[in-house]
Amino acid sequence: GIKPLYYLQTKDYFVFCSEIPPLLSLPDHKRNPDCQSIFDFLVFNRTDQTEHTFFEDVKKLQHGQVIHISENKASPNLPDGQGRVEIKKWDDLKKKVSETEGFKNPKEFKALLSSAIGLHLRSDVPVGVCFSGGLDSSSIVSILLQEFNKKDINTFSAVYNQGQIGDETEFIDEYKYQVQNMFFTTPTAVSLEKDLSAFIKTHSEPMPGT
Repeated sequence: GIKPLYYLQTKDYFVFCSEIPPLLSLPDHKRNPDCQSIFDFLVFNRTDQTEHTFFEDVKKLQHGQVIHISENKASPNLPDGQGRVEIKKWDDLKKKVSETEGFKNPKEFKALLSSAIGLHLRSDVPVGVCFSGGLDSSSIVSILLQEFNKKDINTFSAVYNQGQIGDETEFIDEYKYQVQNMFFTTPTAVSLEKDLSAFIKTHSEPMPGT
């Protein structure tokens, strides 16, 4: 449940994907809406509270869960060769947070943050950072530079006209002589409207904000 994982299970097959659209393209699957998910979004603005999506039968693996798929010929309830699908919870962040006493000092917090960033560098493809210039992303970029010497990291930033609300160009520019690969985009109302249909189609569910 770390990355998006959507799945659809019928009596004949089990399919999964990192996004919803391919699951909707199955020729024998009816694209029925999940009315409860639609209600929860319209009334409570909820989009990621349960395993349900906006499509009936299409589910999403929840945080801290894992799916085990195994062949089980010995089961008297399953035909020979048909597999068994089990979803198990291996981690509970809410419970873990309620039981912990917190960090003893800033050094302990920084060590854990650095460790988490180091784990995310294990990748078969180039790693990038969504870089807003704020405290969170600036901390991540600083650790990548200072502790991992990742000057070739790719950063991606949304910038606006100077003085416009939301523009943090001056803070992003603090890193322009340290980061080799910085990429920028300037969203506008026009570009948002142009991309909105494709954006919603890709996610296959509403977004709670821009």
